[in-house]
Amino acid sequence: MGSAHEVSTSRPGSSQQPNKTAMSTVRAVVAFAERCGLSLEEIAEELGVRVRTLHGFDGMVPDDRPARFMKRLEASGKDPALTLHIAERTPFSYFGGIERAAYYAPTVRAAMDTFLDFAWILSARLGSFVDESESYVAYHFPHPMGHLDNGMFREIAVAMFWKLIRESIGTKGGLAEISLGYTPNGQIDRYRAYFDTRVTFGVFPGDHVLVFSKDVLETANVHANPVLYRLGIRYLDEQVRLRNRQGFSTEHSSLRRAVGKAIRHGDYSVAGVARNLDLSVRSAQRLALGCGVTLREMIGENRIDLAKCMIADDPDISLGDLTEKLGYRDQSSFRRAFVRFSGVGVANFRRAFRSPSDT
Repeated sequence: MGSAHEVSTSRPGSSQQPNKTAMSTVRAVVAFAERCGLSLEEIAEELGVRVRTLHGFDGMVPDDRPARFMKRLEASGKDPALTLHIAERTPFSYFGGIERAAYYAPTVRAAMDTFLDFAWILSARLGSFVDESESYVAYHFPHPMGHLDNGMFREIAVAMFWKLIRESIGTKGGLAEISLGYTPNGQIDRYRAYFDTRVTFGVFPGDHVLVFSKDVLETANVHANPVLYRLGIRYLDEQVRLRNRQGFSTEHSSLRRAVGKAIRHGDYSVAGVARNLDLSVRSAQRLALGCGVTLREMIGENRIDLAKCMIADDPDISLGDLTEKLGYRDQSSFRRAFVRFSGVGVANFRRAFRSPSDT
């Protein structure tokens, strides 16, 4: 797969929500990079921050930088399953405080719901959502930067989610299935051994999905502690207020989750997003406007994010297939939307993911 370094990530039509990722999630990658022999000065330059930011947990990093940095580390060839290697050696402080509540939640479902409710404080554009059937619950974790590194940076997060839940259950088993949104970043047997379940790739382009049976979700957490759980939630509420002061928005996160869920179900309408929010169309539109964006803009941006994932997964996918799968009237409409929300044409974007022999 080719590098996407030359592809612009500017978003002429996007909203003004800060496109930043919490430093706590990046520190695991920083530690690995140091072990590979990179200096803190080199790492800081790669991540677009000052060296002193690397030492804290409260700083923020431009959203695209960690993914680009992962590609550089992958190229070093230090480990054939880089994401799992990092996850295995990373403490739960990776989650920037979310682990303070999730680790002591009463049940596995409560722990997962804590992640779902507060994950946006780690990255505002992590549009996580839940799908439920009669017997299973699927937790989706899409992120628009995944095409830059074949989903590696977010793959670390999913592996960390599972590591914490595995400790909560008190046994290795429990995950019904995991579906990772891109091609494997290592040997498939390593994935199966780590997650101890069936692992698929590319079924949901751009989405990493953890699937649990409802019975497992209702399992009591072996670390359950009501007092420490409440203290953890109180701490996270303080983090929410801090993020709001930094320009992040709880409402914007709710909108992103609702839009992501609608789009993954093939519904590109404002009404579909409103249903996911349990609001009227007018109320949903007002909520979006209060965040400085229209619902149609957010839907358009997320459709093109999904298009990028599809192209990264299959650089030869046709314009016709993209147009049909993403619900556009015709190829011209799709092309115009792609340029508007990505700042680059489809052909130029596609070229970055083809090997030199294909171009």
